[in-house]
Amino acid sequence: MACCDGWCARAVHRVFGLRRRSSDTSGAATLLRHVRDVLGLSVRHSQLSLARVSSAPGAAGPSAGAASLAVRLERLGAEAARTMDAAAAARHDQQLAWIVLRDRGWPSAHRTTGVDPATVRAWLRTWAHFVSLPDRLTSAQELIRSQLIRRHLERWETALRSDLPADVWGVIGPLDRTGRATLACVLQALDRWWLTTERCDALSGEKRRLSRELAAIGDEVRPLGFQVPWAPLDLDAWAMIAAAVLGTNAPPPQSAMP
Repeated sequence: MACCDGWCARAVHRVFGLRRRSSDTSGAATLLRHVRDVLGLSVRHSQLSLARVSSAPGAAGPSAGAASLAVRLERLGAEAARTMDAAAAARHDQQLAWIVLRDRGWPSAHRTTGVDPATVRAWLRTWAHFVSLPDRLTSAQELIRSQLIRRHLERWETALRSDLPADVWGVIGPLDRTGRATLACVLQALDRWWLTTERCDALSGEKRRLSRELAAIGDEVRPLGFQVPWAPLDLDAWAMIAAAVLGTNAPPPQSAMP
């Protein structure tokens, strides 16, 4: 305020040629107060006008429809990003399982659907009990349990003999402890392949659903002049559209669309 007072005083002296004499002191002070009042009124009027303009409907910020559209785009974009990340992780696990199967002799053209998942998982559960047995059986109870587990393994192995490819059995070799450890590796990879394949299929369905929902939103933003991404799950492009919609106060002119 001191700076403003100094400026007012200098303006009064410059315009009216006032001098710092004792005889002119009262008149200059009166004129200075009048100038201050005029300037204060002008500032208050400008602030009031600015507030009215800022609070006017449509003066700033997106419309309710544009905000709702941007929120929906943000929600679908976040959901699609999570789905695509999960699909990529499932696909990666599926590829790793297939690499293990191929390394253990599984032919590339041999389908995995010919093997019974229940038999595979029953053998794996029995194998987990088998490897938990002590190296030296010191009691009759442990001996009986070991024999029972071996009989169960042999029963599941008989069922698997015709299901698994011959090339895999060639890699496994005799069904001693080493051979069974190799068989366990094959069956674990096979089970993992099934699980990740189911996961990939489910996530593919989710991606198709999200693509349809984003395409429906594309029908809404196209009349506003935005070009809809050619790839339905181009999340970067959708994020740019959402940001542009939020910055739109009025519908832009229709852009040329192919």
